[in-house]
Amino acid sequence: MPDKIKDDIRNYIINKSKIQSNDTDFNDDLNLYKYGYLDSMDSMSVVFFIEENFNIKITKEDILMHNLQTINNIAILVSEKLKNRA
Repeated sequence: MPDKIKDDIRNYIINKSKIQSNDTDFNDDLNLYKYGYLDSMDSMSVVFFIEENFNIKITKEDILMHNLQTINNIAILVSEKLKNRA
């Protein structure tokens, strides 16, 4: 998976959630919902960002919490969507 995809997603979430640069708990495998970095309303914002930024469509089936819980999971979903689009 290209690093740019993960970097773009990470930067969006950092800015959206106002995560401090010295937050040592924040990482790409952290469950963003369980630890309060995102809530259910933020899910839709993340989906809109993904659709606009990567020019892909996220379906209802894609919007499973499993796919949106970590930065790595979100990046994998985006990468798969981009690969299937090609």
